Parts: sequence; C-alpha cells; structure tokens
Amino acid sequence: MQKMIGYDTKPLKISFIVISFISSFFMPFVFVILLHDVFHFSKSHWFFRAPFSAYILGFSGLFLLSMFLTLDEMIRSKREDIGKQTGPWLILLSFIISVVCYVYAANNYYFFDDKGLHYNKTFELSQRDLNWDDFSKVEQIVTRENNMEVYKEHIFITKSGEEFVIPYEPEFRDYRSKILYLVERTNTPIVERFVESK
Repeated sequence: MQKMIGYDTKPLKISFIVISFISSFFMPFVFVILLHDVFHFSKSHWFFRAPFSAYILGFSGLFLLSMFLTLDEMIRSKREDIGKQTGPWLILLSFIISVVCYVYAANNYYFFDDKGLHYNKTFELSQRDLNWDDFSKVEQIVTRENNMEVYKEHIFITKSGEEFVIPYEPEFRDYRSKILYLVERTNTPIVERFVESK
C-alpha cells in the first residue's frame, strides 16, 4: 500500500484505528438515529424507536473495525520484518463486517401508526406488521421503585402467542394513552401484572 500511495500510511492508519475505537462508544447513537431518519422516516409514524440492540450493532461495527485494523497492522508489521508482503484482505473484511453491522442496525426498529405495530427484529431485513386486532392481550407490567408502584414495560401478545416487549420510557409514556385506546377499540383485554423488582 505504501508503494501505491507513495508515502507511509501507518500513522494515518493508526490514527483511524484510535478514532474508530473511541467513536464506537458514542457515535452509534448518532449514526443509528441518522440512518433511521434517512431510510424510515414518515409522518405517519407517530411513535418510532430503535431498540437497544440497534445501538449494540452500531457499536460492534466500529469496534470490530478498529480491532480488525489493529490485527492487520500487527500481522503486517511482523511480515514486513521478515521481508514478506501482506494483502489487503483483512482490511476489506473489517470494512465489510462494519457495513453489515450498520445495515442490520438501520433495519432494527419498531413503530406505531394508525394501523398498528410494525417492527424489524435484530438480524432481519423484512418488516413485520401487526394490526390492532392482531393482539390477544396487552399486559402492563408494574413494579415497585422507591416505595412507589410504577410501570416497567408493556407486553403486546399476539393471537399466535408472540410477545413484543416495549420498555416504559418517556417517549412511550407520551403515546401510551393513544396506543391503549386503539387497542381497546378492538375489544382486546388490557391487564396489569405486578412483578417484584430485582
């Protein structure tokens, strides 16, 4: 690579490795949100969220990139010491793995609209759609924190027995009443279940 470019690329490569490693701890939050806005934004999605697994995939993409590039540099240095050349295969592999991680991160989400719940699980590329009348029950999980009973999560159970768990976060709280109203319109039971906090 040095012969092709005409100067020593090692300092540039090491700088890129350091930046990739440090960025892996905070940039996924930016990249994943940006990718979701670019590929999935719609005004009809009045509640859109990325599960934590999407950010883990984003972290993995940058972290593995820095690790593979570090490994490549170590192998390259040892081979150069004995006068052998090293191909770019590990570099190409690191970028391919990083891109794949971000493709899956970009397609890991769930959202509500007027029709129901739509989601794409980790390592799936096709969206699954659930209408409001596809649910058999919604469980509101209640727990105790600081001597107060609070909502922990909501479990949407389909008629086929599949469960979809949504954490009780501020963003969900803002739309909770609307979501439960649309579920109730289909005569789907909504129950509360208390669980002891661990």
